[in-house]
This record gives sequence, structure tokens and C-alpha cells, in this order.
Amino acid sequence: MGEFDTQYKKSTISLVIAALFLLTSGTASALYLLDRPDSRIKVQQVQTATAEATETKEPDSTKISYTAVAGKTVLEQLQSQHDVVVADSQYGPYVDSINDIKGGADGKYWSYYVNGQLASTGAGANITTGGEKITWKFE
Repeated sequence: MGEFDTQYKKSTISLVIAALFLLTSGTASALYLLDRPDSRIKVQQVQTATAEATETKEPDSTKISYTAVAGKTVLEQLQSQHDVVVADSQYGPYVDSINDIKGGADGKYWSYYVNGQLASTGAGANITTGGEKITWKFE
């Protein structure tokens, strides 16, 4: 029996050591994966993409909002994110349609607001300084 007890103790110790090794290496692997640089790159890419045009779309698509970037016109920023049809008038170009919602339907047209105020210049002439909240409404 003495030899059996010794063999049993060695086997038990070996199993405990193996279990601790697996537990430790699994924890270390999980921590490594959580702190990998490439996982942070994905977050940075998303932040970069949303920095250009942080946008909210209402369910009925008659209101579009985004935060403006510096040095681009309101129209350029809208066109970079949406299907926009621009028409000419005696006052210059105007937005006739956004995402297949055409102006003139039920007497409604697309208007845009800068920081909550109805814009006084055309979208193609308004160059933003960055950070303005632009809201397009079909009204």
C-alpha cells in the first residue's frame, strides 16, 4: 500500500500542477487578447469614420443630423453620406431630393439648420468651421 499511496500522491500533484498551468495560461491568453493593439485599431477606425460625419437618421428619414467637419460645405458633407439630387434655381443650387424624398411633395421642401437656426445661405456656399450641428428637415 505504501507504494500505491506514493504513486497516488505524485499523480494528484501532477494533476494539480497541470490544472494550475492551464488556468494561468488561459487567463494570460485572455488578458493578452483583450489588450491587443489591433483591437484598439478597430476602435480608432470607427472613431475616425464617425468624426467625418456623426449622423442621426429619424425612422421616417425626413430629418437628418450630423456634426460638421471643418473646410467642407454643408452640401459636400450631405452628399458624402446620402443620395442627393441638386437642382438649379435663380438663387443657385438647392437640394431637391435626399434619399429619394423629393421636394415639392405636399408642399414640403428640404431645409437645413445650423445649430438649430434656419440657414440663411445655400448649402453649397456654407463652408463649415467644424463642430456645427447640421440638421436637414423635410418641411
